[in-house]
Amino acid sequence: YVSTIPKNLEHPCANCTAPYGYRNVMALNTDTYRFSSEVSRAAVSGNLDA
Repeated sequence: YVSTIPKNLEHPCANCTAPYGYRNVMALNTDTYRFSSEVSRAAVSGNLDA
């Protein structure tokens, strides 16, 4: 769920990235260390349900 106000779509909050539906960062595998690393580096999106 996202705000449809145009300014909120581009800049939802000071430390948030614009909202998105899905972004594939890495292929499925068993490397849990890399998975944890990628998740911790991910920016918080402007999705209201995030």
